[in-house]
Amino acid sequence: MCKDEHIARLTADGTFVRAMGYRRQAVWDIQSSREDPAVLYCAADSGVAVAEVHQTASGPTLHITEDHETGLGFTRRVTPVEGGWLAVTRDRHVLRARRGGEILWDRRLPEALLHTVAASPDGARALVAGNAGAVELDTATGEVLSTLGVDGLPLWAATYLPGGERVLATRNGVIAVFGDDTEKPQWRLDQGEYPKRMWAQDGFLYVVGDGGLKGSRWAGASPAAGGNCCPPPPRTPRSATAWSVSAPTACRSPPTATRTTSSSASWRTCRTTPRR
Repeated sequence: MCKDEHIARLTADGTFVRAMGYRRQAVWDIQSSREDPAVLYCAADSGVAVAEVHQTASGPTLHITEDHETGLGFTRRVTPVEGGWLAVTRDRHVLRARRGGEILWDRRLPEALLHTVAASPDGARALVAGNAGAVELDTATGEVLSTLGVDGLPLWAATYLPGGERVLATRNGVIAVFGDDTEKPQWRLDQGEYPKRMWAQDGFLYVVGDGGLKGSRWAGASPAAGGNCCPPPPRTPRSATAWSVSAPTACRSPPTATRTTSSSASWRTCRTTPRR
């Protein structure tokens, strides 16, 4: 029996015989499409499903409109690009697909387990974080553009800032931002807790992981840095089952934040406490 409750019978030498006749149901990630926020891409055990949210008198309903099996291992993360999605799988594949399921390209990165994938604001680049470091790909062709690393550590999360800067987070909580130089980060900070997901939105970099949800504002974000460092709690749809976020209880300037160039961001980190 596997971790996802998949039950299979094997011979003594490991040859597959048969498996239980039910379909795995786990969903590992959900992201809205770039064209329509009511269209959701769902990273699932068998591949990627497409769902649509419909508003009704009794509340929102979810309808599965497409279900695409990839045969590349379960899909760990998915991120939207124009006309479709990018995904990383447990079997160390990165792929791009159109709506309808056509796979445009598929690249295997065999060095180590892959954790997350992010698309640049213009959709031209993809940043993949894994245990062997980060790889940036051309989203049109899947070709490798560059490789990045932070202290040789496994990278568990990656994203882009609105200006196209690449943001990487290590397993032990170091966050580094890279501009054109792939060897030396523009700045870095140690926020002390392992990350699972990371994204930039409305002038904040959000990190979800061991410490719950944290948001940090970088210099040059609007409104200007130096104001209220903590965003208001996000609103949760009335009928949705989700984590809610309480009002921030403390804001602090991380003592371990370091600047490596004069253009480094001025950071203040605020902690929020998740509750059911």
